[in-house]
Parts: sequence; structure tokens; C-alpha cells
Amino acid sequence: MHDSVKLESAGVPTAVIVQDGFKELALTKRKQMGLEALEPVIIPGQMTSRDVASKKGADAVDDVARWLTRGGSSTGAAEQAQAVAAR
Repeated sequence: MHDSVKLESAGVPTAVIVQDGFKELALTKRKQMGLEALEPVIIPGQMTSRDVASKKGADAVDDVARWLTRGGSSTGAAEQAQAVAAR
């Protein structure tokens, strides 16, 4: 999340990828940092093997691409990140 603040504040769209076991932590951290517009891409389930991890990663590619091309600045993430970085 901290790297996303730096990148978004510099105008570089980012996607935060989180396994669902860390979803609540990511959402809490996002709120604490004042980055509600930065929506994490959630990877469901556990990574029980390399094959499972590869499949779940491949399944998330569309969500990541969608966030990077439609998210970021258009959702206000960049503006929020700039405000956070300025603190």
C-alpha cells in the first residue's frame, strides 16, 4: 500500500493485489491512509501449490488490467495519494 501511495502520487497507476485472507487488513490500511479510492484486487482462496497460485494469478489479470486502465486517476486514487504523500 505504501508503494502505491508513492506511485499514484507521481501519476503512475498502480494495482494492489491482496490474497483474500488479507482483505480486511488491506481495507483497514487503505482507510487509515486516506486512500478509499484505491480498490485492491482480491485473490480468492489459498495458494496451496505453484499451479494453484499460477491459475489464481492468471484469473486476476483482467481485474488488474481493468483497474490500471480505468482506475487510478479516474477514481480519485491519484489525487488521494498526492494528499497522503504531502503529509
